[in-house]
Amino acid sequence: MLVAAVVTSESACNPSTITTTGAMGLVALQPTTANLLGVGDPFDPRQNVDGGTRLLRDLLAEFDGDADSRADSRF
Repeated sequence: MLVAAVVTSESACNPSTITTTGAMGLVALQPTTANLLGVGDPFDPRQNVDGGTRLLRDLLAEFDGDADSRADSRF
């Protein structure tokens, strides 16, 4: 549910999305974040969601599962 909500919110389910800040793809990964996560093609839905879910997992661990923290600023 969380990943679906992020995809809907960040890209309106459009894998070709580029935000005004330069974030790309379904989960709206910033280029530097995509590189750090090993996402070679941020417009490839499988790679983007895989990287985005790993990022979400790490952020949830960092914030002790508190999805309401300002973790969204890390995207």
